[in-house]
Amino acid sequence: MRLASFNVENLFNRASVMNLNTWDEGRPILDALTTLTNLLEQPVYTAADKVQILALLTTLGLDDNDIGPHVILRRNKGAPGSTRRR
Repeated sequence: MRLASFNVENLFNRASVMNLNTWDEGRPILDALTTLTNLLEQPVYTAADKVQILALLTTLGLDDNDIGPHVILRRNKGAPGSTRRR
């Protein structure tokens, strides 16, 4: 017997960056998110990594809130770290 599950919430939460007018508008956001994700996955951060992480958080609108215009910073278990909204 095989059992599978799917998080249907993902069906209804389309990435807002995909709704921008052109690919040129969305690409910098996706590139910043990719870079940030790669940095955060490192086991140890250098001083330069920390500076770059803070800069990317600001670029993504996450400098003072866990919910940015196009990105949500989630904690373990998928819950946003903050309930504050802009």
